[in-house]
Amino acid sequence: MKRATTQRLSLQADLFRRALASTTGLPVTRGLLPSDDLDIRSRQFWPVTQALCGLMAALVLWGAGLFLAQSVAAVLALIALILMGDGGNWQGLAATMDGLTSGRRTQDVLRRMRLPGLDACGGMTLALGLGLSAAIVATLPSSAAGGALIAGAALGGMARVHVKATTWKVGTEGMQARLFTITEEGYRVALLSTLLVLLGLWLTIGFGAAAMAFLGAVTSGQTLRWRLVSRLGGFTREGLGAIQIAAQLGAYLGLALAV
Repeated sequence: MKRATTQRLSLQADLFRRALASTTGLPVTRGLLPSDDLDIRSRQFWPVTQALCGLMAALVLWGAGLFLAQSVAAVLALIALILMGDGGNWQGLAATMDGLTSGRRTQDVLRRMRLPGLDACGGMTLALGLGLSAAIVATLPSSAAGGALIAGAALGGMARVHVKATTWKVGTEGMQARLFTITEEGYRVALLSTLLVLLGLWLTIGFGAAAMAFLGAVTSGQTLRWRLVSRLGGFTREGLGAIQIAAQLGAYLGLALAV
C-alpha cells in the first residue's frame, strides 16, 4: 500500500512538472520520458501552475510596493507574469486580433495569425490590454491586486482547459480536427483547483469579488471563444493564448467592479 501511494505521488509530481514546463517554459522536465498520454493528463494542473505564476507576480507586486509607487509595482508584477509564460499568450491575442480583421476567407485569417509582426489592430489590442491590466492592478488595494493576479491567472488556465476540452481545433489550412485533449478526470481536477483559488479569494476579499472575477472571466473568455468558433469553426494555437488572456482580463475587470 505504501509503495502504491509513493507511485501515485510520483506520477502526480511527473504530471505537475510537465504542466509547469508547458505553461511557463521552465526547464523542469529533465529526466522525464516523452509521453503524449502523460502530457495530456498533465493539463489538469494548468490552473494550478498559472495560479503559481500569479502568486509569484503578486509577491513582486507586494515586495516592490514597499519601496516604489503602486503603479511601478504593478508594471513590474505584469512584467514578471509575462516572463513566466504570459508573453506568448499576449502575442497570441495580438495575432488573433490581426487575423480576425484581415479578411473574409478563413485561410486569410489563419495566414495572418501566423505571420510575424503586428498590424494596427493587434498592436492597439496589445497596448490597451496591457495598459488596462496595469491600471487595474495599480488602483486596487494591495491585497485585492494580489488576489486579482492569482485568480486571474488561474481562471485563464481554466479557460484554456475548457477550450481544449470542448472546442474543435483548426489547422493551418482551415481543416477542423476533433482533438479534445483533456480527460474527464483532468477537467474535474482543473475545475476543482480553480474553485479552490476562488474560495481563497472569497475568504480574503469577499464573495462579491470572487463571484465577479469568475463571471468576468467566463464572459470575456467565452465571448472570444464564440467569435473564433463562428469565424473559423474552432480555435487555433494563437487563439488559445488569446482566450486565456481574455479570461484573465475579464477576471481583473470583474474584481475591480466588485471592490
